[in-house]
Amino acid sequence: MQGFDRFWAAWPKSPRKGGKSMCLKIWLKNYNETQADLIIAHVEYMKQTEDWRKNGGAFVPMVATYLNQQRWDGAEIPVQAPAKAFVVDQRSAWAAEDAKAAKPSPEQKAKILALLGRIN
Repeated sequence: MQGFDRFWAAWPKSPRKGGKSMCLKIWLKNYNETQADLIIAHVEYMKQTEDWRKNGGAFVPMVATYLNQQRWDGAEIPVQAPAKAFVVDQRSAWAAEDAKAAKPSPEQKAKILALLGRIN
């Protein structure tokens, strides 16, 4: 039941959050444990949307309604990698590629620098 507990913890606090035992029955009946990660990801995404945030969460559906209507089904959840993680990953990829690249000899490097006008 770890998936349901994570789902329940992820659901935003609101006056419409209630009926935990009824929601657990719906969860079990619909075999939602098998798609818990997808459901939780959808809830986390929806918590950031204007629809769920406006008027202090007045438009957040009842949990039972969300589960009964399977509102995550077919919903597109944008996947955004944190910018910092991308930079770190990209730098390590570049470093790996650079390590594989052939390096110019000292003579070749001097000729290149001379062509660029960098020799004093």
